[in-house]
Amino acid sequence: MNQFAVLPPAAREIVSKNRAFLKDLIARNVQAGKPAMKPAVLAEMVLTFFTGITMEQHLKVSKASMNRKVDDFIKVVRQL
Repeated sequence: MNQFAVLPPAAREIVSKNRAFLKDLIARNVQAGKPAMKPAVLAEMVLTFFTGITMEQHLKVSKASMNRKVDDFIKVVRQL
């Protein structure tokens, strides 16, 4: 994602459509849990978190650290 701006327009369109599709899938999944927050807002948070965690993997973070972050994030999201 940090190189998104330099992609050709056709590639940016594919990535954008894919992210919109993922956001919709996540929102529908979140909605099944009947959260207090709008499912679309939570879906954006989830997608943003996982984009960041994916980029962080390039920093050679330990698997235990990554698992802890994901577990903590999921606990927080389930409270919303």
